[in-house]
Amino acid sequence: MIGYGFHHVLEGADHLLFLITLLLVAPVALTAGRWRGRKPVASTARSLFGVVTAFTVGHSLTLIASALGWISLPSAPVEVLIAVSVAVAAIHAMRPLAKHGENVIAGAFGLVHGLAFAGILSSLGLDGTPSLLALLAFNVGVELAQLATVALLFPSLYVLSGTRWYRTIRLGGASFALVAATAWALDRLGVLGNPLAAAEEYLISHPWYVVACLAAAAVLSAVPELKPVLGRVVHAPDRARSQ
Repeated sequence: MIGYGFHHVLEGADHLLFLITLLLVAPVALTAGRWRGRKPVASTARSLFGVVTAFTVGHSLTLIASALGWISLPSAPVEVLIAVSVAVAAIHAMRPLAKHGENVIAGAFGLVHGLAFAGILSSLGLDGTPSLLALLAFNVGVELAQLATVALLFPSLYVLSGTRWYRTIRLGGASFALVAATAWALDRLGVLGNPLAAAEEYLISHPWYVVACLAAAAVLSAVPELKPVLGRVVHAPDRARSQ
């Protein structure tokens, strides 16, 4: 059951992108209604703890309630709401919706993600009467996947947040999340097939590419002699548009 929970998260692009999008703003300071500069380590740790805790509490509540049969919602609107959650997180990463808004988003939409997590229990025939041990084990797997994602990606994001290129990285990541969320919503509403399905499958099948690229960018930004290289790579699209 721990394995089922772990792989359910890591194989779900929407769950992962929601969490990663929230992580984009965890190290950034909110000043005069804008994301500017990097927070001190202690403040960043509190922000990261707030996001992870809010998401954990939110999805745990509805996972337990749904698995025990206390609440029940059709899967279709839940899947659409998950796409909406990614879109809201992306908009917040572009421009803050509220102070500590990432915690509110993580907690509120975590409730929706918990309903989706419960879907895997239903597919295993464990809905309504799962043993407490099985339910606990599945939730532990979900948490381990969440913590693994944070451990592998956040150190690189924190290093990059101290550079002048992080704004471009943050906006680029948020824009990708918003486009993906829109594609998911349209697909799940039956309006348009997901044009990003192939790219989504590729990234889920090769997650280490994302980890390695972020780590490489962080290393480049930390080595003075290599900083111009990262600057040329990050700002190449901007120069191309201006030309």
